Parts: sequence; C-alpha cells; structure tokens
Amino acid sequence: MKRFLSSLLIKAIVIASVAVATWSCSHNFDNEPPEIRRALDKAGRNRGQLEKVLLHYANDSLRLEAARFLIGNMSGHYGYDGSALDSVESVLAEISTRRINYILTDSMRERLKFPFFLLPRLDDVRTLKASVLIDNIDQAFEMLEKRPWNRDLPFEDFCELLLPYCIGDERWTVWRKTYYDYYAPKLDSLYQGDDVVEAARILQSLVSERPMYYNDELVTPHRDALSLFKSRVGFNRDVIDRLLYAMRACGIPVAIDQVIVTPYSGASHQWLVVRDNKTGRYIPFGYDGMIPSRDSVQWDMRKKGKVFRTTYAQQPEHFERFQSIRSLPVKFNNPFLKDVTADYFGHNVVKVPVYAAKSNIFLTIQGPATGRLRAIDGGEIQDSVATFTDLEPGVYYIPAFEHRASFYPGGYPFVIENDGKVKILEPDTLHWEKVKLTRVMPYSRLVLHRLADGVIGGVLEASADSTFDHADVVFEISDTLRTNYWEIPMAFPDKEYQYLRYTAPEGRRLVVAELEAYGDMEKNDTLQLRILGSFGKGFTPQDMIDGDITTTFTAPEGVHSVTLGFDTPQKIKKIVFSPRNDNFFIWHDDEYEVSYHAGIRGWIPVDTILAKGGQIVTRVPRGALLLIRDLTNPTYAGSFTMKGGKQWWPIDYGRFNTPDVKLQIIDNE
Repeated sequence: MKRFLSSLLIKAIVIASVAVATWSCSHNFDNEPPEIRRALDKAGRNRGQLEKVLLHYANDSLRLEAARFLIGNMSGHYGYDGSALDSVESVLAEISTRRINYILTDSMRERLKFPFFLLPRLDDVRTLKASVLIDNIDQAFEMLEKRPWNRDLPFEDFCELLLPYCIGDERWTVWRKTYYDYYAPKLDSLYQGDDVVEAARILQSLVSERPMYYNDELVTPHRDALSLFKSRVGFNRDVIDRLLYAMRACGIPVAIDQVIVTPYSGASHQWLVVRDNKTGRYIPFGYDGMIPSRDSVQWDMRKKGKVFRTTYAQQPEHFERFQSIRSLPVKFNNPFLKDVTADYFGHNVVKVPVYAAKSNIFLTIQGPATGRLRAIDGGEIQDSVATFTDLEPGVYYIPAFEHRASFYPGGYPFVIENDGKVKILEPDTLHWEKVKLTRVMPYSRLVLHRLADGVIGGVLEASADSTFDHADVVFEISDTLRTNYWEIPMAFPDKEYQYLRYTAPEGRRLVVAELEAYGDMEKNDTLQLRILGSFGKGFTPQDMIDGDITTTFTAPEGVHSVTLGFDTPQKIKKIVFSPRNDNFFIWHDDEYEVSYHAGIRGWIPVDTILAKGGQIVTRVPRGALLLIRDLTNPTYAGSFTMKGGKQWWPIDYGRFNTPDVKLQIIDNE
C-alpha cells in the first residue's frame, strides 16, 4: 500500500513539474507590459521568482493584474538588513517591556552607533520570493472578497490601499496572518456591518489597547511589521506603520498621508487616511486623538503647507521636479509621493512675482532649526512670475531658486490670507512700528493647551495666616499665557504676609515652574520661601524655588494647590511667577536678533536686544515677514508677522477645510 501511494505521489510531482514547465514555455514574457519586462530584467538571478508569481496566476486575470501591479512598480522598493538591525530590535524589545518613556543607557547607545544607510540594501526586485508575493496577494484578495465595505472598491484603489506588501524601507516579512489572527476575531465580534469608517474606528481602538511606548532616540529605517507587532515602542512613524499593518490585514483600505517639512518645527509628521466607501473621500485619523469620522475633518492644530500620500506605484510628476537636486533628503526626493494637498484645503493656484531668470522655481519655508530655506514643492516660472498650486492657506512661503544644493530667495515671502487672497509680504521701510515680542516659536498644539486650558482660572494668593480666610488675590490667570515670566507688583506693598498659595484651575493638574518673592521693586532683596507640606516620593516641589525657570514641579493627581511660606511675616514688593512654560518664550537676560525679509536680499537684521522681563521691544518695517533668533541659545529661529500688535504665527490663521465638511479641532494632551 505504501509503495502504491509513493508511486502516485511521484507521478503527481512529475505531472505538476511538466505542467509548470509547459506553462513557462508557453508563456511569452516578452509580451508582458514594458514595466514588467523592465522589472524582470532588473531582477537578475531573482527573475525566476517573479516569473513564478505571474505563472501562478496565469488563469486568474484579476489576481494576475494585481501581481503585475506589484512587480511592475517594484523597482525602487528596498529594505535594509544586517546584524545591526537585530541589535536595534533587541534594545527596543527591552525598552518595550518597561512600559515607560525609557531613556537609553550609555551602553545601549554604544551598541547602536551606526549609520543605517550603510547597511546592506536589498532591492525587492532582486530578493523577494515568489511565496511571499503569492501569500500577500491571496490574503489581500481574501479581504477584498470577504469584507462587505470593499464590495465597490475600485481595483486601482485596492492595489494602492490593500495590496502592498511593504510601506517603506523595512525588511520584508510575511506579516498579514499574524496581524489578522490577532485583530480580526476581535473586530468581527464587535462589528458585522458594511461601513468602513466605523470598522476603522473600532479597529483603531483595538490596536490602541496595546499602546506604543514613545521613544525617539533611535534613527532607523522603517521597522518591519513583525518587529512592530512584538516590540511596541517607537515614535509617530512607528505608531502609524503598526496601525496600517493592522488595518490592511483586516481588509480596511488605508494609506499614509504626511507632511515632509512642517511649517511649525521643520520635522516630518504622518497619519493614516481611510477611503470612505460611502463617499469616496479619504478621512484622516490615527494620531493625536484623531478618530475616523465622515461628519467632520479633524484638525490636530499642526500647519502643513503641503500634504503628500505615500503610494506603492511611482509618481513621476513629483519625483521629476527634484531628482536633479541630490542634496534633498531621501524622504522628500522620493518617487512614491503623491500630492494630495487639495484633498485637505481645496484646489488653488498662486502666482507671485520673482526677480531672477531661472528655469526652476521652488516653494520653500524657513527652517526653524537651521534657519535655511527648506523646499516643500516645485512650481513653474514664466515672465518673472512663479506659479504654485494647491497650498495650505495661512503659511508663510518663500519662492526660491536652487544653487549648489542650497536654496536662495527669488522674491518676497507670501501668504494666503483668510479671505483667500494672496498677500505679498513686502516690507514698507518708510513706515516702522514699535513691537513687543514674547516668543521665538509658535505655540504647538500641546503647549497651547497647557498654556490655555491648563492654567486659565489659576489663582495666586497672599495671606498673613495659614487659613487664607482673609487672603488677597495677587494674580489670576484669565487668558492664554503670552509669557513665561510674570513680574507682579504687589497691590499692598506695605502689608505683611507670611504665606503664598497657588491653586490650579478646577479639574487641571497643578504645575508651577518658579515662584520668587522680593522685598524691593528692583529684585535685589530676595525673600526666602519654603515649601509647606509633603507630596510623596518622586515629586520635586523644590523646583518651584530653585531659581531655575526650566525646572518644573508637577503635583500628584488630586492635589490642586501648593502653599509656600516665610519664617516670619514679610513686606513683599514684587513677585515673579512662572506657572509653566516651554523653551520658546523670550528668556530673561538672553540676547536676541530681530530681522525682516527683504526679498532676494534675504534677512536684514534690524536690532540686537538683551531681553528683560520675558519680552523684547523693538521697531520693524510694516508688512514684513520677521525673524527672531536667540543668540544666547541658538537652537530655533521663528518667522512671523505682526497683526493687531501681536506676533502672528501660521497657527494663528486657523484651519481651512474643504467645502461641506465640518471642522473638529482635536485639542487634548
């Protein structure tokens, strides 16, 4: 019997082998589309693996087209590999078990000192195995056919939003089954409908039950899908990658949208979008508390300028603008980016004058960290007029030319204002105005929340006795903090007090950076305060009175007030109070430089000032884009205009959303 079965098995293998050989000989790969032939030629020794995939789907026209899509667009997709990445993953695995914002030890950093771009680079077209592609295609089609919300999903959208086996430059793995087996049963137990937006919302909440622990100390390629599943630690990019893997594994069509250079910090930022099966729109979600909702476009309070979608297929219209400038970062000089800014802010066309005869014009923003211009898009130039399309309103742009890998202004800055009109920021050097400056960078979403909702309603009181039954209100915060350094003259300078108390707004965490009391208006006579009460292990109330405004005391949950006292009653002339701050206020006793933008002449300095009392006062030409630098601590340089006597940052213009869509602001810590 065993011999009989063995004989049958051998015959079956022989027949299958002959059939494959027959199919291979009968299939003329020279008749494949040009992009397939180019990929096969580039594959080298791996050509047989790619041909095997095409032969596997020879009798399934739809799956064959999917295979052609992946293979035809495979050139340019690659991953890094090597033992150094294994070392990184071992460190991340250790960090992920600690469940805290873990700081790497010196020994860990020593192990991880390597430039990842020097690691072996494996081109997918030369290394990807047929079994990996076939497994990926079959499981993607299973989700296309199983999920009711994909019933009318266009094939081209399926290819971009569900089918890809990779995201970026990660090592390829067989990941779909791992994510599906873990998340799909939970999703199916909670939702059986056909609304993809609701399915995405539920799955996002399920993924969030296993949170990523934040750590951004390691510079790595995209981490592979299975490592992200096991070691849940990383930063924004890793959070989004892991969520995308879960979404696609469960049949939810999503893509990554991103800002390459943010107008706020110069860093990149990304999030997910899901294709709504009811409207065909792409709905952003996945970070900063954004959940998918077709009833509103959620705003994370980040200005974007230009938004690009990561695609699997190459996008030559973007790549061709920048491929000759080799100094640009790989993340920008990227053939897999598609401009989708119009999806967020509508379509617009902007024409501005430029003053140099060049063939290529670029759209740039001021780099807040380096002070250099950073390209975010290209444009067209004709008769000294530059044309740019699809820009976010409320961002300060500078038309620029490239020379020897650097960008130089080709005209005056401009901004699209609230009424949709383009305003050229040409300085009026015949008319100057006095300005008061308090920050070198705009408020971020988190800082704005902390300096508004976190402190408005906070009260500082002075009392002669510890009961505070007859206390005097020294200061009450009634608006968003515009400075980190409040100098408060006492209303009753001849009255004696022995106690000070700060009470946080109801329902908010008590946070104080510094509290100082003086017996004179010139702040020469420092009155020694001491902390009354105990706050438990790990809390540092002494940070309130250490003379360092950068150290901050955060009270335990449920503690809403803190009391400080003198050994004996004192006559207080002035109090300096810093409830909380970030690093971008004007710092007392730092030296600052203020400049205005003069078009092709660039930045023109107008003043160098030593800051006093958390602000500087100077004069600037009207209508200009201004720049302020901290010369004492030269880390950031922020550009702004003046409006209504206040510094006007891009964030102050608010959010512009496409018609017929309600705006919902996400403002949570």
